[in-house]
Amino acid sequence: MDWLAYLDEQRHTAQYESLLLRTYNDHPAFGHARLSSFRRFLSLENPAREFVRWKNVLVVRADAIHAHACISVDSRDTGVAHVGFVDFDSGQSCERLFEAIDIAARDLGAHTLRGPINFNSWQEFRCITRDSGAPPFFLEPALHERSEIWRGHGFMPKVSYLSLGQSVQQAPFGDRETPGITIERLTPSMAFQAVPGLHSVALDAFGSTWDFIPISLAEFSYLYQPALAQSGTFLILVARDEQQKIVGFFVGAPDVYDKGQKTLVLKSVAVLRSHKRQGVGTALFLAVHRFALAQGFDRYIYSTMQDENMAIQNLVGAGEFIRAYEVGEKAL
Repeated sequence: MDWLAYLDEQRHTAQYESLLLRTYNDHPAFGHARLSSFRRFLSLENPAREFVRWKNVLVVRADAIHAHACISVDSRDTGVAHVGFVDFDSGQSCERLFEAIDIAARDLGAHTLRGPINFNSWQEFRCITRDSGAPPFFLEPALHERSEIWRGHGFMPKVSYLSLGQSVQQAPFGDRETPGITIERLTPSMAFQAVPGLHSVALDAFGSTWDFIPISLAEFSYLYQPALAQSGTFLILVARDEQQKIVGFFVGAPDVYDKGQKTLVLKSVAVLRSHKRQGVGTALFLAVHRFALAQGFDRYIYSTMQDENMAIQNLVGAGEFIRAYEVGEKAL
């Protein structure tokens, strides 16, 4: 097996698609979502291209692709490379791929490699460490990525996460209102007007997290454009103070993969640091709960909560374990 770095993005994307169709034949919707994310990353319209260089590596034999990865470096995070979109169809191709990943990262000038991270940690990242065997859910970041493979290639865990499930009827959100805070759901007509406020909250709330990169307003808008364009389907809530300033937000969506019951995936919540412990998060979750009850949802999935985020875990209470995840780092 040989590996190569691809510059012909159109041909490369077509070859990657053929690999995804094979490796995700057990869950094609997940594979299609992964390919769509990759295409948006490569698009000439992606404003992040101003800051990022990357190499796409393939493991091939007789013109057939057997493994794929994308290694990227961001000028705002000197010396660090991210490796993501990692897929392979055998143990042999996996070994060859990880050899190629290290070489490509060094060629890009990196001394530290982090993964799995698709481009940066604003996008899909994490590998699975423990698994209940539950089927994958919508917006879940990992399906085939397993921690033993990444640890076996030198990636030491840096941050860990949990996904939990819970009956809507058992959720401990209460009914206490928060004075001075108004919650509204973004509609398609108003969603893009709220982007600057959402961007400001996200930078402030997530600024102390591991691997944080302060992406621009243009990058943030591009990244969340699909969800904002479908804000009639996604549940996007904003919290405003008495001056109508956005001080927090919530993002979730129905689990379109689950045909057996109505499940709402709770994906992301953020609150300005100046407004923490003032009931903003509580108000957002109460609004989510009222929406879920009104729409007849049966179950929540609390998606990829950081293990150390006790504020969120205390708010949602105990839940049914679905999966645990981690993301790792290695020195080159």
